[in-house]
Amino acid sequence: MGELMKTGKAIVYKAPGQNTGKIILASAAGNWDDGAAPLSNNGGHSFAVTLEHVVQANNDIKFLAYNNVPPAVPN
Repeated sequence: MGELMKTGKAIVYKAPGQNTGKIILASAAGNWDDGAAPLSNNGGHSFAVTLEHVVQANNDIKFLAYNNVPPAVPN
């Protein structure tokens, strides 16, 4: 994890239909932890500004996310 911290990169996973994410805390794949705040909460989440064009409505979108499950369609 030391190298991850030195580069200033982190990994967050947001599942469809959830407004919080899972944050990887170590280099082992099993070490995911629930995010404490919704990704759309600019004041309470470290990823909110980075992901603002993904999780919030914005006419100047700069990021494209793909999900193969359409909204309001049961899996």
